[in-house]
Amino acid sequence: MVGFIYRSNFLKNILITSSGTVISQTIVLASMFFLTRLYTSQSFGYYSIFSSIILISACISTGKFEQAIFLPKTSTGAGNTFNASIYLNIGFSVFLFLVLVGLNFFLPEKGKIPDAQPWIFLIPLSVASIGMLSSLQMWFSRLELYRTISLMSIVQTISTVIGHFLFAFYGIINNGLIYGYLLGNLVSICILLLIGKEQKIFAGNQFIFSLHSIKKVFLKYPQFPRYTLLSEFVFSISQQALPLLLAVMFNSVVVGLFAMGNRFVRAPLIVISNSVWGVFRNEIVKKFHNNESFVNLLTKTVLALTVLIIVPFFVIVLFAPQIFTFLFGVNWYEAGIYASITAPMLFSEFVSYPISNIYLITGKQKILTRIQLAFNLLAFIAVLITKLSYNNPTISLRFYSYIITFMNIVSVIFAFRIRKYPFKVLNNKALII
Repeated sequence: MVGFIYRSNFLKNILITSSGTVISQTIVLASMFFLTRLYTSQSFGYYSIFSSIILISACISTGKFEQAIFLPKTSTGAGNTFNASIYLNIGFSVFLFLVLVGLNFFLPEKGKIPDAQPWIFLIPLSVASIGMLSSLQMWFSRLELYRTISLMSIVQTISTVIGHFLFAFYGIINNGLIYGYLLGNLVSICILLLIGKEQKIFAGNQFIFSLHSIKKVFLKYPQFPRYTLLSEFVFSISQQALPLLLAVMFNSVVVGLFAMGNRFVRAPLIVISNSVWGVFRNEIVKKFHNNESFVNLLTKTVLALTVLIIVPFFVIVLFAPQIFTFLFGVNWYEAGIYASITAPMLFSEFVSYPISNIYLITGKQKILTRIQLAFNLLAFIAVLITKLSYNNPTISLRFYSYIITFMNIVSVIFAFRIRKYPFKVLNNKALII
């Protein structure tokens, strides 16, 4: 069995990329045992609100051109696409900074939030760091430098956790989690750039700034800002807008408890899902270029991911409150309740996220966007109605979780419908050029 795994490049690459994520998420989970005793639920609430804002913003910052880096057959085309994502990210971040400066200048004094002010102006820098990391990781992934990506995942996590402990040690409780997160991103970017310089990864004329080449990228891949961006923005909203909704409708303590439960459950799921996403995407692209069927790969991936989560799913649904109380103390019992409620949503996302590559590669992002728009709108309406009717966060979360779970299932079903189309038909509309 082990020999088979290592003979399979697909599984081998998953093991390489997931190894770094396994170690990273293990560090995250271990640190939570201490961080829950150093920081309050309100601190986690502020961190969750900040994370939601920057992740939604970062979804726009690159125009999603970083996802097109692996599509061109030539390094010159890929380098131009990399440049487009980087410079668009910088431009958006500068624009965001100017907007925040303007809002802070014109906003009435009574409308300002004292606790939020220290991190408000870190939003543009954080968005820029996320966009830069995403583009760099895509470039390293195109070169199949999976070991480097795996190592950087560990370095980023260690830097972040060290930052969290340092800021807590110096009494920066409200925003220490936020500052630690930004520190981890900046350290990772610096190291990736040093590795790239050392190995001459960024050498060549394709990395020279050129408005003409960037314009060519916009003309060649208009589907990414037009459809992929919208689709991923809606997906990001579905993941990140809930903490913002909870903050507006309830309070930061509820947000913190929800964020803790969500983080605990999602952390181990990311280990495999993100690794499968990257490797599955590359394998599908190879089959696409070679005009081969991806039916078996799609079917086996869905079945394997589904079987893998059955036991963990029922453990979280049935015992999450007790697990949280045992690990983090009685103050986090309610976070376990929230985790059990949102488990169907998180575990169904675990399967659907890697499969979303099918929509991207076959040029069918419009279908995924419509699915996500419809179900997310329905979910937000459900949260609003349950808030007005019951004023109970557990009821609102339950309805939200069920609707998003059904959305994830529908997206997988439609991916199987897309697979029926032959490549010869899709090549006219596909993104591979």
